[in-house]
Amino acid sequence: MGRVKSKSVWHLWNRKDSPYWWVWRYDSKDPKKRIRRPTTKRKADYTKEQMQKIINTVQGIVRDYKAIDYSIDWFEDYIMRKLKLEDRSKSLQDEYKAAINYLRLIYGDHYSILNIGREAIDRIKEKMLECGRKRKTINNYLTVFRAAFERLLIDEKIDKNPFYRFPRMKIDNTEKKHLKLSELKDFLDFVKQNIDENTWRIIRIYAGTGRRRNEILFLKHDDVDLIKGIYRPRNIKSHDKHRITRSIPDDVIEDFAYFINKNRNATYPFKFCYEDTLTRKVTALFKKAGYPTLTLHSLRHTYLTILREKGIAIRDAQLIIDHSRISTTEGYLHESVMDSPNIGI
Repeated sequence: MGRVKSKSVWHLWNRKDSPYWWVWRYDSKDPKKRIRRPTTKRKADYTKEQMQKIINTVQGIVRDYKAIDYSIDWFEDYIMRKLKLEDRSKSLQDEYKAAINYLRLIYGDHYSILNIGREAIDRIKEKMLECGRKRKTINNYLTVFRAAFERLLIDEKIDKNPFYRFPRMKIDNTEKKHLKLSELKDFLDFVKQNIDENTWRIIRIYAGTGRRRNEILFLKHDDVDLIKGIYRPRNIKSHDKHRITRSIPDDVIEDFAYFINKNRNATYPFKFCYEDTLTRKVTALFKKAGYPTLTLHSLRHTYLTILREKGIAIRDAQLIIDHSRISTTEGYLHESVMDSPNIGI
């Protein structure tokens, strides 16, 4: 007569390509379709007889299987919880969320990450290129995926990391990444004529200090001392964990005073708009000025190149710019005709 097809009972499945025990049952809506899901029990820890006892109890199924389905939704919740426990920055959390969102676009919300293999690398590259992402950004996201799956591997949630090694996309190094001194002066004049005063002054500050975006926007009143001419950059990501005081360049001290005096009651006097809004504004200005490959971060490249053209040692430049690795500082350097560290703004 054959086996009776049950529509509600879960059956044990020893899936050979997985370190976990799986269960399956027939779909109540489509009896010809099987629903397969992984459990949280590893084959190395539970025998077949032990697993059979677990899946024979309804409570065991709900606890061991439905609550943790290893879906992409679960993956995001798990990683976000880890980052919050480690007190990681919100910008890093947003970067992980943005990366995981591409998994959703490719596989959907309920796809099991246990089924994600090496083919995901090529699929993610193709999807990001379709969405207009730059090759450097794609490489950064793949690095994020490698770190995220490595967390699961350490916690023994998965058996291997599908992103443990991936071929990086080739980047066109001929793209313009910085401005020459004369170009910087012309660009600042262009900005002054085409944008509001707040944006013009904040661009001057970035060009004069070489700081990252959030290190300026999230300065508080206590972080700036106009009398002594010093400030303490916020949210430094590298070796400078104790927020070493920096001197305010003479060329931009007037711009620092402008924001401090104008926004006396604001918690963040330099944050006159959202971070992403500022980035889009500056990128649009560069395009209008004839520099389509430059962004707000390009002012940081420009500043570091000015330091090196003056003859400042690479190690000293690394400390000034706050890079954790000297190789990163070397990658910022470009050929330039600039002959002075004073940007003349």
